[in-house]
Amino acid sequence: HKFVAGTGPIRPLSEVGAGAANLVLLPIQQYKQDGRVLHGLRKGAVGFVKTVTLETVHTSQKVTRCVASVLDDLVSSEDTAPRRLEETQVYEQPANIRAGLKHAKHSLSRGVNSAAHAIIAVPVKEYRRNGPKGALTSVIRAVPVAVLQPVIGATEALSYTLLGFRNGMAPDIKRDEEDKFR
Repeated sequence: HKFVAGTGPIRPLSEVGAGAANLVLLPIQQYKQDGRVLHGLRKGAVGFVKTVTLETVHTSQKVTRCVASVLDDLVSSEDTAPRRLEETQVYEQPANIRAGLKHAKHSLSRGVNSAAHAIIAVPVKEYRRNGPKGALTSVIRAVPVAVLQPVIGATEALSYTLLGFRNGMAPDIKRDEEDKFR
């Protein structure tokens, strides 16, 4: 049971299920202990809400990280290596929401700068190399990149923000993930 409950897509469901069980079991346990049912109910409700919030943020962060990675693969050409968010994720984990927002700002500005480079710098270089026809061709090729790069930056920014929020709520998860890759 512990092995299955710890696997990727099952873990959030297992955690929420355990929180729901505590919502029922803690009041019973508290009643048996000292007769304070409401105290147990409050502890169970707080634990359940925290678990649901944490798992929602954790799952949302993983989804946004995956979307950013897929979009980055889509935009990256064969001659340039895509920036892999998941490869740098473990070592760049923000400790809290403030650090997450700092990472988010960097990701968003990188996406916007990359779009600006694709739509301005590359056509200028092509103009110098191949004239107006080369510049026009590179602008046409750069439009999808110029649209998607800010989206990639925003998606990465959201991922880092959610990761910082999660790590601020549950620093033990951050430590476990860092220890896993050491």
